Parts: sequence; C-alpha cells; structure tokens
Amino acid sequence: MSEKVKKKTRRGRRGHKTELGTGGVVTSGGLIRDSFLTQLNGANGRKVYREMAENDATIGAVLTAIQNLLLGVEWEVVSSELDTDEKEKEFVESVLKDMDYDLDDVNRNVLTMLPFGWSWHEVVYKMRRDNINDDGRFGIKRIAHRAQETIERWDFADNGDVNGLYQRHPDTGKVIYLPKHKSLHFRTTIVKNNPEGRSVLRNAYTSYYYLKNLQEIESIAIEREMTGVPVVSVPNEILSDPANAAIKNIYTSMARDLNANQQGGLVIPSDTYIDDAGKVSNVKKVDVKLIASAGTRSIDTNVSIQRYQGDMSRSVLADFLNLGGNGDRGSFALSSSKVDLFLRSIEGYLSIMASVYNKQLLPALWALNNLDVNTMPKLVPGKVAPANLVELGNYLEKLKNVGIPIDNEIANLSRKALEINTEAGEDVTLSQEKEEEIVDSNDEETKENEEDDNSQG
Repeated sequence: MSEKVKKKTRRGRRGHKTELGTGGVVTSGGLIRDSFLTQLNGANGRKVYREMAENDATIGAVLTAIQNLLLGVEWEVVSSELDTDEKEKEFVESVLKDMDYDLDDVNRNVLTMLPFGWSWHEVVYKMRRDNINDDGRFGIKRIAHRAQETIERWDFADNGDVNGLYQRHPDTGKVIYLPKHKSLHFRTTIVKNNPEGRSVLRNAYTSYYYLKNLQEIESIAIEREMTGVPVVSVPNEILSDPANAAIKNIYTSMARDLNANQQGGLVIPSDTYIDDAGKVSNVKKVDVKLIASAGTRSIDTNVSIQRYQGDMSRSVLADFLNLGGNGDRGSFALSSSKVDLFLRSIEGYLSIMASVYNKQLLPALWALNNLDVNTMPKLVPGKVAPANLVELGNYLEKLKNVGIPIDNEIANLSRKALEINTEAGEDVTLSQEKEEEIVDSNDEETKENEEDDNSQG
C-alpha cells in the first residue's frame, strides 16, 4: 500500500498542474446534501430560509438593517495604473449607467445571498450602438437575478467547481441551463467549495424553530384560557360500538375544532334520556360544556420568547437592536461598541461583492471586447462604518499633549478616515481652529457618555 502511495506521489510531482482532490461538499445528482439537518438541504432548505426571512419580525429587522446599510454604500470605479487617460474607467462607468437596472438594483438582488447563502445572476450583453454610446463595444444590457427557489440542480466539474446550473421555469416547467461563463455567482463563504455558501440565518435556525413552536403553543393556550376547553358528552354506545365510528369522529372533530370566533356555533341533538319510570328526563344524551381554566399559569412565556429573539439577533452580531427594549437598559458605550462591531462585520459582504465584480464581471466584459487586461479598472465599495470622531479626537489630542505637531501626513490620514477627498498631490493641514473643534466635540461627547452611564446607575 505504501509503495502505491509513493508512486502516486511521484507521478503527482510530474503532473503538478493537475488538481487531484475535491472541496468535500456532499452532493447527489447535482443537489447539495451537506447539512446534517436534512430539512435545510436543497429546495426544502431554501423554503425554510425564506420563511425565516419573511415571517419573523426579529430576523426581518436584522436583514433590513444589513441590506439598507450595504445599499447605502457608494461604489467607485478605480482606474488601472496603465489606464493613464482613464478611458477604460469611463467605459466601465458608462456601461454601469447604461444597464436596464442600475447597480443599486443589482446589489439589492445580490443581497438575497444573505438569507439563502448564495445568489446567481445571468449577464445579458448588448452592442453599444445608440445615440449615447456608439463605440462599437459590447456593453451590459442587464444583470438579471435568478431566484434561488427556481434552481433545480447544479452542474459540477470533476474537481467540484461549478460549470453552471439548471433552472426550472416556474410557469412553464421548462428546464434552462445557465453556464457559469455567462453568469455571476455570489456566496457568503467558499468553505468546502460549496456553491450554496452558508446562510447568515443558519445559526439562528434552532432558536427560530423553538420560538415558532412556542408562539403557536402560547396562542393556543391564550385561546383556551379565554374560551375554555370544550368537553362533549355522548352516550357510551357511540364510543364503544365500532358501528358508530363515523358518529364518534363527528363529535371528536366538534370538540377539537370548536372556537368562540365570529362563526362559532354548534348544532347538536336535543334528545334526553328516559328514566326508569318511562318518563322523559332532563339529562341530554349529547351535551357540550366549556371547562374554564382554574387559574393563571406559573410559566412566563415572554422570558423564553425574548431569549430566543435575543439569540437570533446575536447570531449575526445585531443584538444591539434589543437594547432598550423589554425593559433592558444599556450604556451608550456598550451600544456604541456593539454597533461598531456589527458595521465592521457586514463590510465583509462588500468585499465578497467587489471580488465577484472584479474577478467575474469585468474580466468577461474585457474578453468579449478583446481589451488589454492590464488596463482593466476595479469596482471599489465605500465604507459602511463611519469614522469615529471621538477616537480621532482622542488621537489628535494625545499627539498634541506629547508635543507631536499635526503635520501634513497626519492631517491627510485624518481626512482619509473622514472620507474627505483631497486633490492629487495636495497637502492639507488641519487648522488650529479645526483641530480644537474636533477635540472639543470629543470632550462634549465624553461628558454626555459619562452622564448617560451615571443615569444607568
């Protein structure tokens, strides 16, 4: 056995360009079977994640916060060093403006990768021959999203890479093949080379599952507390005689489905029993009663519900949304640090989006137009997390206290942190007045934070 391994190793050295292994994701017939929770695999998993995103208030708030923050970021086309006249930069800018859907609309669909873990978009090209752009080059007509729920299966290469996928038309049922070279494939992670990435809601699933069931139980309990538990009394022969099984099922359904709503009501026989003397008694053969609750329950479901909601928001570092609610109070410093961590964490999704645009979209456009790849620009997103003026003020104040002057380099670094554009080659120094203004704002905000912390005590 060891000799065979050694021989394979030597052959591998000669063919070092050949990929031997695979990412390790479990597949079957083009379907992903990698989750140990089978209900989260394939089409059923996509159904679960859509339900979580659209039905739960906490998850909906978290996703809305992430999406709106990412959609508020400005994207910039940055030219290559060899594109000295910025001709190709202007070309990309005009292509993005000339699409049927602008980049914000495209990104809105791209962010469906958050609940599902991935998103797929077909790129439709066109010739630029109109009154605005008539350079004879290929442009982009649209970057069309292909809904995750319509994807039937993946087309894998031998090494586990994706060649494309098959989509089933939701109306006609026709199966359409979408090749990778004509598409953009976004995913939250490339672990195991899984084409379906990993949903940001995956860690929240267990809490969502128990919360959903707990809310249903709570609703049933409230209904029973308000209306009582229905009890239907019927003659013994109905319960014991198999010939009366159909009648028994009718009364069983009556007890189960009885509700005191707008359409609540029953029709039951009015027959009464005959006593031993042969006279009609007052005891009805069929009777219905509502047994009211004997008292209040000792279990406070609000505590459990709030815990599960907190777990779901915490799974995506958005637990700051719970501060101030449910009677909780937290200091400004605590909320500020949580928000800052959340903002910095979601910036990673911008890097994923930029990587796909720069490694899939632009190279394909360049190849189609037979352009020099060395002149290809890049799409660069802005920052989600704003500059912390308090930290910047502390930094400048400490520099001043130890006698370090605010020179051009420090001033320009400060301007960069504040996202203030500076003309190329221009050195800008913070004036003494501006420096004191930042320091003063820092002192005022620090004082407000101390007052806030004292009020919490």
